Amino acid sequence: MITAQDQRAADQRAADQRAADQLLPCPARPGGTVVGDQAGPQWIDGGARFWYVEFAALGGYWHCRLDDYTCEPTGCPPPGNPPEVVSPDGRVAVSRRGHDLWARSLSDGRRWALTTDGTPDHPYGTGPYGTGPTGSAGTTPLHEPGLPHLPPAVVWSPDSTRVLTHRTDERRTRRTHPVAARPTFGGVPAVPSQRCAPTGDGTGAQAELVVLDVDNGTAVRA
Repeated sequence: MITAQDQRAADQRAADQRAADQLLPCPARPGGTVVGDQAGPQWIDGGARFWYVEFAALGGYWHCRLDDYTCEPTGCPPPGNPPEVVSPDGRVAVSRRGHDLWARSLSDGRRWALTTDGTPDHPYGTGPYGTGPTGSAGTTPLHEPGLPHLPPAVVWSPDSTRVLTHRTDERRTRRTHPVAARPTFGGVPAVPSQRCAPTGDGTGAQAELVVLDVDNGTAVRA
């Protein structure tokens, strides 16, 4: 039997999750610890039934109205695609691929590399603490809702011809090995690797500002 207190707690958890989703560029994959899920159920009638409005199908994300059941695409990248940052004119989107930045034409799907020399310890477009599996934030909570990493740290020029980003240099930063006794997705304990400079090391991550021309791929480094 569900008490009023239990229901209030469940409603608060749902409200907290909705507030957290608003901080992401697209809805997080529902049920981060469930493999192969397609919908985010909202349980009712004591768990006998559920409803949902966000779901993945036909290579994209869709949103359906509960009043007339009409569905329309949300404009978010298809499941499995990396998060993107779209230009002001809506012509091109930039995403991370490995340790480099790539551009994608939104009209014909053409893709091209903006950088080609990124490495695990010297990547482009990461956040201030790294966002890859070997970066300074390899254990970022974003891995829990199913996101591989944050969107690339880029800022578009108003005319949509260039992006400003930075390249993080962690080549001299000490590598540490925290122990995940209870991995998020289950299994045996894991020992992830990440870059983390203890206080006083003097070899923390450095950042180099880079302006990239989206059409021809030329770079101007600060």
